[in-house]
Amino acid sequence: MSCSHRAQQLMQAKKSLSVIDSRSAPTGRPTWLWLVGLLLLSALLGCSGSRTTPDPIRIGMILPLSGDLAALGEAAMKAANLKIEQINKSGGLEVDGRRYQIELLVEDDAGLPEEAIEATRHLIFTQNVVAIIGPMLSRTAIPAALISEEAKIPMLLPNATNPEATIGKQFVYRVAFIDSFQGSLMATFARENLDARTTAVLYDTANKYNHDMAHIYREAFMANGGEVVAFESYVTGTTDFSRQIEVIKTAEPDVIFLPNYAYELLLQVAQLQAAGIEIALIGGDGWSGILPENLPLIEGSFFSGHYARDLPGEQAAAFQAQFQQTYNEAPNESAALTFDGVGLLLQVIQDSGPTPEAIQAGLQELERFAGVTGTMIYGSTGDPNRSAVILRVVNGSVRHYQTIDPNEFVEE
Repeated sequence: MSCSHRAQQLMQAKKSLSVIDSRSAPTGRPTWLWLVGLLLLSALLGCSGSRTTPDPIRIGMILPLSGDLAALGEAAMKAANLKIEQINKSGGLEVDGRRYQIELLVEDDAGLPEEAIEATRHLIFTQNVVAIIGPMLSRTAIPAALISEEAKIPMLLPNATNPEATIGKQFVYRVAFIDSFQGSLMATFARENLDARTTAVLYDTANKYNHDMAHIYREAFMANGGEVVAFESYVTGTTDFSRQIEVIKTAEPDVIFLPNYAYELLLQVAQLQAAGIEIALIGGDGWSGILPENLPLIEGSFFSGHYARDLPGEQAAAFQAQFQQTYNEAPNESAALTFDGVGLLLQVIQDSGPTPEAIQAGLQELERFAGVTGTMIYGSTGDPNRSAVILRVVNGSVRHYQTIDPNEFVEE
């Protein structure tokens, strides 16, 4: 029963009791009606007091907590919990003078599009969340974003880099850069920094992230005057790359671009090395999921990303220390991007309000957000204009090699 409805019932009861009292108390002195009045007042005050403790703000999160990319999802969930626990332990998020606890509702999509669709529907229509963080992958974010947009529930993508996830949408924003930026970036890096005249590409043609990155890179590499001597594909689930590797070996490229995820990348690199191919390897942010114990396999390689543990800046250093202290492990890129995604969403809620409509309006008005992965500048779309970093594996660890300012980088 709502407080307003309860108050109406109590007022009606008070009127009835007043009539009874006026008929039964000849002296006009209030007797037992005083006690009833006090009880009525106490009940109303109880309702008033309940308004000072608002319901928690429910935020959904979609991650791959099972399957080949579970390590990415686990790191992201740790980062989200770290940020939200900081807010809750400090008394909650203050919005218009009231403090709200944040409730995080997590769904596992196993890195599969159909699971991401179901998770999105469940969070929106059953859990009644006001916004969603994730999904993490382009292949899961693209279909999930369609549902979120139709339901008018804001969705913030920490990792997904494919442009299709946000195109034509008003409720879907991202923290990461987009594939057209990093694909062109790595092609320019290969030509100008590695002096590569020729390149080979090996990619998953059934996965949109891999497919689009490969084609963007090929076009940019040729536009920069380079030659693509091998452009080899496979389908998701492939474990034997011997046929594709033989083509690449025969072509003798200066550099090989592998725009693939960590679990398949490691198989490919091991088979390339077994075939005697020891040339420069480069990749995209899909490499960020490589576990520390596997980094020696790609020693000396380069890849694009958003975050490095030795990234300059006070915010990055503070996040690194907090994550290490809390979980006794270092954060990876997925953790850093998710931490920024949650922080951005909470800032918008604090500034604009805790409803989906207010959050969407706040996102549209957002111009700038400074996070641990750098500064994001938003304009007329949900895609930020933001920096990228080139990372290199040195002595078995990922090191910051170069920061690229998008204002200084012009795509062909």
